[in-house]
Amino acid sequence: MNRATSIYLDFVRFFAAVIVFFTHASYARLGGQQFVPFTWFSLEAVMTFFVLSGFVIAFVSENKDSELYSFFLSRSSRLYSVVLPAIVVTMVVDAIGSRLDPGLYDGWWYASSNPIFRVVTSLTFSNELWGWSVRPFTNGPFWSVGYEAWYYIFFACAAYFSGRRRLLIAVAALVVMGPKILLLLPVWLMGVAAYRVAARRAMGPAAGGALFVASLLLALLYWKLQVRSEAFALVAGVVGEKSLFQVLHQSRDFIASWLFGVVVALNFVGFSAVSSWVEAPLRRIERPIRFLAAYTFSLYLLHYPFLHFFYALTHRTYVGMVLTILTIFVIGTFTERKKHLFKRWIDRALFRVRGSLVFAGG
Repeated sequence: MNRATSIYLDFVRFFAAVIVFFTHASYARLGGQQFVPFTWFSLEAVMTFFVLSGFVIAFVSENKDSELYSFFLSRSSRLYSVVLPAIVVTMVVDAIGSRLDPGLYDGWWYASSNPIFRVVTSLTFSNELWGWSVRPFTNGPFWSVGYEAWYYIFFACAAYFSGRRRLLIAVAALVVMGPKILLLLPVWLMGVAAYRVAARRAMGPAAGGALFVASLLLALLYWKLQVRSEAFALVAGVVGEKSLFQVLHQSRDFIASWLFGVVVALNFVGFSAVSSWVEAPLRRIERPIRFLAAYTFSLYLLHYPFLHFFYALTHRTYVGMVLTILTIFVIGTFTERKKHLFKRWIDRALFRVRGSLVFAGG
């Protein structure tokens, strides 16, 4: 992956997180109805994350994490550097916010029963397995982490093992994750495929530019034809709308997710081919893009609890949004931007565990 493509992907990552942020800020209970148009792109923003994740993981496994242990350290530190603080912070701000304004938290969006169970399933990424859809308090966006962690596991099974062992453990991972997570796996794998195609560099800048423009036109066509609502209506007409929500939860729009995943994958392949043409201007804005992208995961995973908390505290939509962003940037400085420290801690902890096991075994 060249520098220009890396900068572009960082921009896309942060832009998608911003869409999710405004989508949740638009909810009536938070007073942000003026942001409702952002909800038209909410699913597509998360699917963009999935494709981008597959693209980046394919690159990392090929160029940086050549061994399974290195891959495990990188992924676990990336996840837990934000997931662990996010769960703790969500519990604290929800507890305070629900006392400041009980009515704001009186709804399905605040799931507070069986708190230990919610924390355990979140920290083990088992929150979306099979029929489960365990919401950690107000942290609704956490569902996608329960998907992505299992995509990492499946990829590791397929990429770092061989022969019969690879087949057995890869199939086992698919069985454990269940149908909901499996339904959106193709979207994530589109990112892997996009990287493989881009890495071959078989497409010239002119063809890449044409593909990039075509992907944007396809995205416009996707929204113009209201593909998400039409696809949902098609499936709901067969199995019933109630069944879609109860059984598939966040995977209910799987057809639209597949189609938009193709659009994003084509966009990434096209940009990768044309990146040499735009590297110079991208380098001029590289620093702010890198800075903002470094807080993307924190923004995604912390904004929803804080939007509720600060609205309960101030009852001012814009004030709450600004305070949410400022707080996340403070927290992200000590979490997401310090993931290398989490990587070192995890490595040391595993080293001690291995040492203890060897000592116990004589």
